[in-house]
Amino acid sequence: FEEEEMKKYGFHLLVLAHAFSLPTLKRACIRALAESLTVANVVDVMQLARLCDAPHLYLKCLKLIANNFSGVAATEGWRFLQNNDPWLELEILQYLSESES
Repeated sequence: FEEEEMKKYGFHLLVLAHAFSLPTLKRACIRALAESLTVANVVDVMQLARLCDAPHLYLKCLKLIANNFSGVAATEGWRFLQNNDPWLELEILQYLSESES
């Protein structure tokens, strides 16, 4: 897989790989998304990881959020999450609370 193609289509390919049970493609997409995680995209990737049954990617997102929460909290993705997915927001805040103690 070309790196540029994965950056451009990784989200979409992960959904398709999950829907059509293509494990090799799914692993490649998860790997590419994990390597390209940023404060700006971590909430979107985390939601996708949860929907596509990608627990390692989900955990990596949680750790990035925990390490950079002030930056993540300022993103559009976080605001969307607060308005549309309170259960995921609660899960993240619980993780933050547990990781501090």
